Amino acid sequence: MADLIKFRVENFAAYGLNKFRNFLVAPECDCGCGSSHSRLLLKDKDALFEFMIGMLLEHGCLEGALFAISYDDHMYAAVMNEDAFVPTKSDVLEYAEAHDEIVTDEELENYPDDEEPIHFLATDEINMDFFAEIDNAFRCCCYGLIIETKPGEWKIVM
Repeated sequence: MADLIKFRVENFAAYGLNKFRNFLVAPECDCGCGSSHSRLLLKDKDALFEFMIGMLLEHGCLEGALFAISYDDHMYAAVMNEDAFVPTKSDVLEYAEAHDEIVTDEELENYPDDEEPIHFLATDEINMDFFAEIDNAFRCCCYGLIIETKPGEWKIVM
């Protein structure tokens, strides 16, 4: 069983997604050949989640998502929180403290409570409809898809 090779469909349509809504692109090669490499090295789930958060925040779309399928058959979705770039109550309080200003409780009511900028959803089995259901529920305008082809090695699907 150690020589078992896993096969993953590496296209958007198989998971109910539209390839024309993809925002992820592979970085260009450092060697100067002009080509791009769609491989990522992410050693564990923490590195995966950091990558997902970083890509979504860098892309900056409030309706974006990033989908991932791990080698151990887990599926992950990171979806932007619609209030991700809106100042929160703690942001306002930090700003006021740094600038020696006073903020009233009435003013704070205009700002949302502190929330994570990204929503994470997951399933521990392959469900070909999982990403499409998330896309439908959150009405994503753009997304990316990555698949772990070997433990720690991920491929950007384009």
